[in-house]
Amino acid sequence: MTAAATPDVRVAEAAPEVRVVQARTRSKVPAALKGVAQAVIGAGALVYILSRSDSHHLLEALRTTRLWYLPLAIATTLIVYWLMAYRWRLILAARGYRLTVSSLFVYYLIGSFFSNFVPGGSVSTDVVRMLYVNREVRDSAYVVTTLLYDRFLGMFVLLLVGMIAAIASRSYLPAGLLVFCIEGVFIVAVLISIFLMSEYLAGRLSALVLYIGRLIGLEKVAQGAARVLNAMSEVRGRTDIILQTLAVSLLTRIAWTAGFVVVAQAMNLGLGVILIFAFIAIVDLIRMLPITPNGLGLREGAMVLLLAQVGIGHERALMFSLLSFAPLLVLAIVGGVIYMFDGGARGLLAR
Repeated sequence: MTAAATPDVRVAEAAPEVRVVQARTRSKVPAALKGVAQAVIGAGALVYILSRSDSHHLLEALRTTRLWYLPLAIATTLIVYWLMAYRWRLILAARGYRLTVSSLFVYYLIGSFFSNFVPGGSVSTDVVRMLYVNREVRDSAYVVTTLLYDRFLGMFVLLLVGMIAAIASRSYLPAGLLVFCIEGVFIVAVLISIFLMSEYLAGRLSALVLYIGRLIGLEKVAQGAARVLNAMSEVRGRTDIILQTLAVSLLTRIAWTAGFVVVAQAMNLGLGVILIFAFIAIVDLIRMLPITPNGLGLREGAMVLLLAQVGIGHERALMFSLLSFAPLLVLAIVGGVIYMFDGGARGLLAR
């Protein structure tokens, strides 16, 4: 869902573009304190949701779950990571870098450890992934570009699938303003994504970023952001890679949602596949908010509220969320073990 201070320094020295990533974490509050605050908020939110649950009903929801389904949910999460590694390999190949899918897969596992257990979330995850790949290709500016483009593709497909699923599942949901708001957010976000995929419009955006940066006194940060936007044109110019990565992103979204379908079947929730696509897209957007580590507490609360719309009780909805996201924690622990055996931060920076 914080990297040490030393990695941050190395990234800053590696390329100006990385400062764009670092700027997202800068605050008057020390990074460590900010991370602790996120963890406390997440834990507090989860405790609050648990406190509003009937412990007997919660345990009953777990007892009646066919737990032998759960290894299949872990397998689907492994497939998700493998597909994301393959997509990243395709993007890196636009400049001729041929890294193995297996090595990128391992970097994703290590990144999941930082995402779930280290304050800083996706920022620290991206910094670690950048450092691992850059020690092989020695092209930090382009590696940062691939990270941003990789995230953009994943977000675009999430929004597109979420929009289609939200509209298709309207008949399953009670009529109301919330449904129209959800659909509206998805539609607007997809249009913005299409805007950014246009090389001409992205060029205009780059110029606007530079102009705003000069106005507010953040010219260096704006220059880094503009360079990244311009560098992305190298990938946008490859139609074959765009089509391949979009296809892989769609398969990734399907595999990710399949894990939730497995858990829903294990709990006999009776949820339709289209409805699950819509709900998981909404929850994934919420857990991207930089409020708690990987959306801890937020994702559980969102799941409870959404499933209440289709008549699923608080405890069963909460258990569904806990079991569905459990594979992420299992693989994050695996990633942490790999990271430690690789020498941790010292091993990463020594190469």
